[in-house]
Amino acid sequence: MTQEKRSVGAKDYVLAHAKKCAKLQGASRNAVQTLLIECLRLIRRHSAADFFLRPVDEGRDVAPGYYMIIDRHTEAMDLQTIEDRIDDGRCDSMAQFKILFQRIVDSCVKFNQNPDSLIRRDLATLQKLANPIIERCERKFNTQFVKPLSDDLKREVSESSVISVSPAQATKKQSSEKKRKLRIDAPYGDLTD
Repeated sequence: MTQEKRSVGAKDYVLAHAKKCAKLQGASRNAVQTLLIECLRLIRRHSAADFFLRPVDEGRDVAPGYYMIIDRHTEAMDLQTIEDRIDDGRCDSMAQFKILFQRIVDSCVKFNQNPDSLIRRDLATLQKLANPIIERCERKFNTQFVKPLSDDLKREVSESSVISVSPAQATKKQSSEKKRKLRIDAPYGDLTD
């Protein structure tokens, strides 16, 4: 390996380490990330979130076979992983946040099929708590980061709205346009007899 390749690899490592340290210190978050993290923080505060704070460890969490039922990459989700995705930019909207939170719900229900189990009761409590928090954060997100239509743009959109026309009306309109075109192209009628 050349010296240049080694130094580039070392630079990448240093940069990745610096980003990780900044993340741990809460530095360099943009406004969207800050709002999403605040929403997450409000959800985490409740004791019902305890089961969902970090990824499932089959041994520690007494959940043998969890990753045989729940796919580690497409289904498993937890609040820490959501925070990691916010920090690294893979979750940058309320829509994505809601999808990730729903993955927590879906994987919990899939693995814990007994609705009377402690974890399912905590999930129900967490959902009741989280839904209004998410709605409130979504309203704030939409007012801060989603630009409302200006009056001019609203008028332009309403003027260019598509009017639905039935097939019969469309055929009638096409034939009248053809007749009009004939009158314009041949003011004395069709002279090709």
